[in-house]
Amino acid sequence: MKPTPYDDSHEILPNLFMGGSPFDTRVDDENREFKMRGFDNDPRPFDAIITLFPKAFPAGYGVEELRFGFPDDLASGVSDEYRQRILDLAVWGYSKWQSGAKVLVRCAAGENRSGLITLLILQKHGFSTDEAVNLIRNARQKGAPLHNEQFIAFARAELGKY
Repeated sequence: MKPTPYDDSHEILPNLFMGGSPFDTRVDDENREFKMRGFDNDPRPFDAIITLFPKAFPAGYGVEELRFGFPDDLASGVSDEYRQRILDLAVWGYSKWQSGAKVLVRCAAGENRSGLITLLILQKHGFSTDEAVNLIRNARQKGAPLHNEQFIAFARAELGKY
């Protein structure tokens, strides 16, 4: 399978990135067709990565990675069994970002799962749900970021609780 144009990321706020990750490329792969915008000469493009797509290749050497796959369910949103783990991902990502790390949140297409975690990180930073959604949609210029309304409703309900 050939890499897709989704193999890049967009900076949502300084050092906080959101993107996709086809399962046949790694973020440090020199031979990939689509380069990570702005990081082609950086041997370690990110300090920490949250990976939400179980088939994604792991991050390269020296990069902290937290992996947890969960379904992008447009009908029912976030199931109770995943709720706490999803919130924990956001807290971990926020902590890394606030410590000065360059953080990437990635799923398969870089739209909903990565959008949800990025939204939760932004809410923890003080953004309202609507402000964070607008920021993500304006900054992430691939596909249809955060079109899963169930994920947005989940984030709105969790505001201030994690």
